[in-house]
Amino acid sequence: MGQTRFATGRHVDLICLGRLGVDLYAQQVGARLEDVSSFAKYLGGSSANIAFGTARLGLRSAMLSRVRDDHMGRFLVESLQREGCDTSAIKVDPERLTAMVLLGLNAPASELAEGFAQAAASTTCRGFAVGRTIFHEPSRAWFNGELDDAGLVAQVRQRFSQLIEAWRSARHGR
Repeated sequence: MGQTRFATGRHVDLICLGRLGVDLYAQQVGARLEDVSSFAKYLGGSSANIAFGTARLGLRSAMLSRVRDDHMGRFLVESLQREGCDTSAIKVDPERLTAMVLLGLNAPASELAEGFAQAAASTTCRGFAVGRTIFHEPSRAWFNGELDDAGLVAQVRQRFSQLIEAWRSARHGR
Protein backbone atom coordinates (compact mmCIF):
# COMPACT_ATOMS: atom_id res chain seq x y z
CA MET A 1 0.00 0.00 0.00
CA GLY A 2 1.18 3.53 -0.77
CA GLN A 3 3.98 2.46 -3.10
CA THR A 4 4.49 4.94 -5.91
CA ARG A 5 5.70 3.26 -9.08
CA PHE A 6 7.82 5.15 -11.57
CA ALA A 7 8.19 4.23 -15.21
CA THR A 8 11.41 2.40 -15.85
CA GLY A 9 14.13 3.61 -18.16
CA ARG A 10 13.76 7.31 -17.35
CA HIS A 11 16.82 9.47 -16.82
CA VAL A 12 15.18 11.37 -13.94
CA ASP A 13 12.15 10.99 -11.68
CA LEU A 14 11.55 14.70 -11.18
CA ILE A 15 12.57 17.92 -12.95
CA CYS A 16 12.15 21.15 -10.97
CA LEU A 17 11.85 24.43 -12.85
CA GLY A 18 12.05 27.74 -11.02
CA ARG A 19 13.98 29.98 -8.70
CA LEU A 20 17.47 28.92 -7.76
CA GLY A 21 18.91 31.60 -5.53
CA VAL A 22 20.77 32.35 -2.35
CA ASP A 23 18.74 33.16 0.75
CA LEU A 24 20.65 35.09 3.41
CA TYR A 25 18.70 34.79 6.67
CA ALA A 26 19.26 37.21 9.52
CA GLN A 27 20.59 35.43 12.59
CA GLN A 28 19.01 37.98 14.94
CA VAL A 29 15.36 36.87 14.93
CA GLY A 30 12.89 39.76 15.06
CA ALA A 31 15.52 42.42 14.41
CA ARG A 32 15.20 45.17 11.83
CA LEU A 33 17.50 44.53 8.88
CA GLU A 34 19.36 47.73 9.81
CA ASP A 35 20.22 46.13 13.16
CA VAL A 36 21.19 42.68 11.89
CA SER A 37 24.87 41.88 12.31
CA SER A 38 25.08 38.42 10.74
CA PHE A 39 23.38 36.29 8.12
CA ALA A 40 23.45 32.59 7.31
CA LYS A 41 23.60 31.48 3.67
CA TYR A 42 21.18 28.85 2.32
CA LEU A 43 20.08 27.44 -1.00
CA GLY A 44 16.81 29.19 -1.81
CA GLY A 45 13.78 28.91 -4.03
CA SER A 46 10.96 26.45 -3.51
CA SER A 47 11.80 24.58 -6.73
CA ALA A 48 15.46 24.32 -5.75
CA ASN A 49 14.56 23.12 -2.27
CA ILE A 50 12.31 20.43 -3.74
CA ALA A 51 15.09 19.29 -6.10
CA PHE A 52 17.54 19.28 -3.17
CA GLY A 53 15.22 17.41 -0.80
CA THR A 54 14.03 14.80 -3.27
CA ALA A 55 17.62 14.05 -4.30
CA ARG A 56 18.49 13.64 -0.63
CA LEU A 57 15.59 11.21 -0.31
CA GLY A 58 16.90 9.13 -3.20
CA LEU A 59 14.87 10.29 -6.19
CA ARG A 60 16.70 11.10 -9.39
CA SER A 61 15.88 14.80 -9.45
CA ALA A 62 17.07 17.54 -11.76
CA MET A 63 17.00 21.33 -11.59
CA LEU A 64 16.26 23.59 -14.55
CA SER A 65 17.20 27.23 -13.93
CA ARG A 66 19.86 29.88 -14.59
CA VAL A 67 22.71 31.29 -12.54
CA ARG A 68 25.71 33.44 -13.27
CA ASP A 69 29.26 32.10 -13.16
CA ASP A 70 30.00 33.76 -9.83
CA HIS A 71 30.65 32.70 -6.24
CA MET A 72 26.98 32.39 -5.38
CA GLY A 73 26.03 30.64 -8.62
CA ARG A 74 28.72 28.04 -7.98
CA PHE A 75 27.57 27.67 -4.35
CA LEU A 76 24.05 26.85 -5.56
CA VAL A 77 25.09 24.37 -8.23
CA GLU A 78 27.58 22.65 -5.92
CA SER A 79 24.99 22.44 -3.12
CA LEU A 80 22.60 20.59 -5.43
CA GLN A 81 25.36 18.37 -6.80
CA ARG A 82 26.44 17.32 -3.28
CA GLU A 83 22.92 15.93 -2.75
CA GLY A 84 23.05 14.03 -6.04
CA CYS A 85 20.78 16.36 -7.99
CA ASP A 86 21.31 16.51 -11.76
CA THR A 87 22.44 20.07 -12.54
CA SER A 88 23.07 19.62 -16.26
CA ALA A 89 19.98 21.72 -17.09
CA ILE A 90 21.18 24.72 -15.06
CA LYS A 91 22.41 27.27 -17.57
CA VAL A 92 25.31 29.46 -16.60
CA ASP A 93 24.27 32.79 -18.10
CA PRO A 94 26.74 35.72 -18.13
CA GLU A 95 23.83 38.13 -18.69
CA ARG A 96 21.89 37.05 -15.60
CA LEU A 97 22.68 37.84 -11.98
CA THR A 98 22.48 35.03 -9.46
CA ALA A 99 19.39 35.65 -7.34
CA MET A 100 20.08 36.66 -3.76
CA VAL A 101 17.66 37.73 -1.06
CA LEU A 102 18.25 39.20 2.41
CA LEU A 103 15.60 37.99 4.81
CA GLY A 104 14.68 38.92 8.34
CA LEU A 105 12.89 36.42 10.52
CA ASN A 106 9.76 37.64 12.30
CA ALA A 107 10.39 41.22 11.25
CA PRO A 108 7.81 43.84 12.26
CA ALA A 109 4.93 44.58 9.87
CA SER A 110 6.34 48.06 9.21
CA GLU A 111 9.52 46.47 7.80
CA LEU A 112 7.42 44.34 5.47
CA ALA A 113 5.41 47.35 4.27
CA GLU A 114 8.63 49.29 3.56
CA GLY A 115 10.08 46.37 1.62
CA PHE A 116 6.89 46.01 -0.41
CA ALA A 117 6.89 49.73 -1.22
CA GLN A 118 10.47 49.50 -2.51
CA ALA A 119 9.71 46.38 -4.53
CA ALA A 120 6.54 47.87 -6.00
CA ALA A 121 8.50 50.91 -7.21
CA SER A 122 10.99 48.67 -9.00
CA THR A 123 10.69 48.14 -12.74
CA THR A 124 12.01 44.57 -12.40
CA CYS A 125 9.93 43.24 -9.50
CA ARG A 126 6.61 41.66 -10.47
CA GLY A 127 5.50 40.17 -7.17
CA PHE A 128 6.61 38.87 -3.86
CA ALA A 129 7.48 35.53 -2.35
CA VAL A 130 5.91 34.30 0.84
CA GLY A 131 8.37 32.50 3.04
CA ARG A 132 8.17 30.42 6.12
CA THR A 133 8.36 33.43 8.40
CA ILE A 134 4.67 34.35 8.13
CA PHE A 135 3.64 30.80 8.96
CA HIS A 136 6.10 30.22 11.79
CA GLU A 137 3.96 31.27 14.75
CA PRO A 138 0.71 29.54 13.68
CA SER A 139 2.66 26.41 12.79
CA ARG A 140 4.47 26.42 16.14
CA ALA A 141 1.16 26.81 17.98
CA TRP A 142 -0.43 23.99 15.97
CA PHE A 143 2.50 21.62 16.61
CA ASN A 144 2.31 22.41 20.33
CA GLY A 145 -1.43 21.69 20.42
CA GLU A 146 -2.33 25.32 21.09
CA LEU A 147 -4.33 25.55 17.82
CA ASP A 148 -6.60 23.03 16.15
CA ASP A 149 -6.65 22.55 12.36
CA ALA A 150 -9.34 25.18 11.82
CA GLY A 151 -7.45 27.71 13.95
CA LEU A 152 -4.26 27.07 11.99
CA VAL A 153 -6.03 27.59 8.65
CA ALA A 154 -7.72 30.76 9.94
CA GLN A 155 -4.45 32.29 11.15
CA VAL A 156 -2.54 31.43 7.98
CA ARG A 157 -5.41 32.81 5.87
CA GLN A 158 -5.42 36.03 7.91
CA ARG A 159 -1.64 36.49 7.63
CA PHE A 160 -1.65 35.76 3.91
CA SER A 161 -4.57 38.19 3.36
CA GLN A 162 -2.63 40.89 5.21
CA LEU A 163 0.36 40.27 2.93
CA ILE A 164 -1.79 40.47 -0.19
CA GLU A 165 -3.35 43.74 1.00
CA ALA A 166 0.06 45.20 1.89
CA TRP A 167 1.34 44.29 -1.58
CA ARG A 168 -1.73 45.76 -3.31
CA SER A 169 -1.39 48.96 -1.28
CA ALA A 170 2.28 49.23 -2.21
CA ARG A 171 1.54 48.63 -5.90
CA HIS A 172 -1.11 51.35 -5.90
CA GLY A 173 0.93 53.84 -3.85
CA ARG A 174 -1.41 53.85 -0.87
